[in-house]
Amino acid sequence: MPNNPIRIAFNNELVVFEKYCHQQWSFFAPPGKFNQRLFYEFSSRSDPLFYLKVEVLEPIFKLKQQKHPFNEQVEVLDYILSGSADQVGSQLRDLQNYKDAIDDIQSRATSGHDSVEGWNDLTDGLGDRENEILTVDTETVGPLQTLVGYSRLVAKNSGLDDEKLQCQITYQFVAIPRFIDRHLSAEKNESLSYRTNLFDVPK
Repeated sequence: MPNNPIRIAFNNELVVFEKYCHQQWSFFAPPGKFNQRLFYEFSSRSDPLFYLKVEVLEPIFKLKQQKHPFNEQVEVLDYILSGSADQVGSQLRDLQNYKDAIDDIQSRATSGHDSVEGWNDLTDGLGDRENEILTVDTETVGPLQTLVGYSRLVAKNSGLDDEKLQCQITYQFVAIPRFIDRHLSAEKNESLSYRTNLFDVPK
């Protein structure tokens, strides 16, 4: 809620109220259709047989439920990880929409033998963003860098201390079954949003 004279006047009381009676607008929203899953898959350059896959979002969601309303640290962690993962996916969708728009404009404006100068090179460079493999390197910045940096903490919490540890990040959605189907043992419908290449876990 933005600041206003009433909120400023009763700021102390509002802090106490929001701490114990916090309510998100999502309470009034329709139920979600997908759950997010963020996987960190570890391997080792020194041991080709080693492999460990860790999912990090579901445990956070469960902690939020168990510790509400005393869950400030968990809320922040969820905000950072989920927000970063979603932001990377959103950027990829924007690039795909941009490419689709360019393709559509070019198909309308040109014949089969003509082309708009520079557009073919641009669309070829954008490529197909569906199931994108994201490159992690020394120039990685923004929300993807946040996810890469978190791999170090995931490795530490998993008891991994291999000097030659590598990781690959995968972000996907799992369909939530309808309420009437909640007890059915049907196969989960999973869809990949994106994954990274294999990178060295930051020191």
